[in-house]
Amino acid sequence: MRIRMLPAALGLAVGLTLAGCGSSDSNTLPVRDDPPEVAQTPGSSATLPSDWPAGVPEPETLTRVNAIALDAAEGRTWSATYQGPGDATAVYDQLTNDLQANGFTSDGGLGGTGDGGISTWTKGSMRVQVTVLTENGQVGANITALDQGT
Repeated sequence: MRIRMLPAALGLAVGLTLAGCGSSDSNTLPVRDDPPEVAQTPGSSATLPSDWPAGVPEPETLTRVNAIALDAAEGRTWSATYQGPGDATAVYDQLTNDLQANGFTSDGGLGGTGDGGISTWTKGSMRVQVTVLTENGQVGANITALDQGT
């Protein structure tokens, strides 16, 4: 009986200890053990914000699963996420080529591997980050753009 109660007692003690370490700031979000639900699911089609920046490409072979635009202190920010079967290197190369063709300059990154890559790009006041990866047999991509001139 004691052996079965020990894990439960330890779990309760750890939980209470972690709860006591939290901030009393009312703006702090609670920590969740389970991932939040995504509004769009793979295979669905999310719509890009109407003011998506011209010249910021999308992966040609993946499905857009969500997209958002936000106003932040740093400027207007757009982000879109894509998913689907395919070759991460081919997706990364397509986005790289499209950004270069649209006048963006590479600020550097980690790319060109068999699993995709991460890179940042600049054109005027626009900064773009591209992330492409492979997970569980699927290619995922995120493109985030920030206009620091707005």
